[in-house]
Amino acid sequence: MRHTLPLLILLAVLIGSVCSCHDPAGHTEAESDSEIVLDDGTVLFKYSNMDCYAIKDLQNCTSEVYIVPEGKINGFEIREIWEKAVVGNQTIKTMIIPDNVTSFSFDLYYEFSSLESIFICPGVRHIYAGSFAMCPNLKQVTVDIRHPDYYSENNAVIEKRTHRIIAASSTTRVIPDSVRIIGANAFDCMPIETVRIPDGVLKIEEYAFQFCDGLIACYIPASVGTIERNAFYLRKGFTIFCEAEAKPSGWSDEWYNIFSKGPDDEHDDTYYKELNDRFVTVRWGATREEYDDFIRSLTP
Repeated sequence: MRHTLPLLILLAVLIGSVCSCHDPAGHTEAESDSEIVLDDGTVLFKYSNMDCYAIKDLQNCTSEVYIVPEGKINGFEIREIWEKAVVGNQTIKTMIIPDNVTSFSFDLYYEFSSLESIFICPGVRHIYAGSFAMCPNLKQVTVDIRHPDYYSENNAVIEKRTHRIIAASSTTRVIPDSVRIIGANAFDCMPIETVRIPDGVLKIEEYAFQFCDGLIACYIPASVGTIERNAFYLRKGFTIFCEAEAKPSGWSDEWYNIFSKGPDDEHDDTYYKELNDRFVTVRWGATREEYDDFIRSLTP
């Protein structure tokens, strides 16, 4: 918390004094009439039937603080950031997404390793699930408190209406007590070792903890009535402490998975169930104290 306030102040100053008066007028024409390159290296693209620009490429942007331009360019606003736009960029540490941008996502297959903080303004109406999966060094996620649909807590984006985690970050070590749903792909590829899901969480959606391969142990309270298929989809073994005495009817038979059947595989489902059970330990009727004791036992 000691480091959070100064960064928030810096972000506010940047938005108020720079972002609001940023003039992106200087640009050069690229090969296509629908594509232009701004002075800072931002590549914009516009389909002929669209009334806005999208950020197509940020690879050649060298600034550590990147503020998406707010002003109109050739009479059109920038409203989208394409998911592959950040591929290849190794300099942006702080990104500020202003009100004119309505949606954004980062690529799920290429690391955006330089990004350390992001500020999301109220105009961003859609934030895609697992947006920060390939941002291993993202330490601070801040959603403007005026946002009508989302809020941020513990450096995760949460939907206000459903209290559903949309996108966690590498520093979302504690799931907020306000959360009711852990959304699909919310923790994709996050470098977490332990997860204690709080009382009050009702549902864990599919692939919520996909490829969290550093996960050692997880605690699931009895409040969780639904877990979808492959909610815990890892590539190594781990231990799950469940407060429920037995698998609830609302949990998929494949709620955790390490090995899964391929389309041309001749093995039956029982084979893979037995294989998974060799690597994943599920302790039914476990208490939170037992989970805490297990975690303490891991510390030399």
